Amino acid sequence: MKNTVTFDEATWTIIEPFLPDDVSVRGIVLEDFMWFMGRSKRYKSNKEKVEDYIRHLQLKANPVFDVRPNLSQAFRYLDINAVSERLVKYVK
Repeated sequence: MKNTVTFDEATWTIIEPFLPDDVSVRGIVLEDFMWFMGRSKRYKSNKEKVEDYIRHLQLKANPVFDVRPNLSQAFRYLDINAVSERLVKYVK
């Protein structure tokens, strides 16, 4: 892996190792990641986009109103702090 990367769909390879081997959990988090990447929201920098994604993950893992507990549980398996550290380290 290069020292720095752009925060895009290819960045999934940085996030994936922090997920359990559960196919269902991986599928839920991947689907959500692709949704996030496909949004038309504009960012000033990759750093801002990473910060927004980390906030998004935190909200998914700890929703105010947990109407879909199975979905939010999938995000609790993800070590969001480790993902954040890794993304901040590699994304330019």
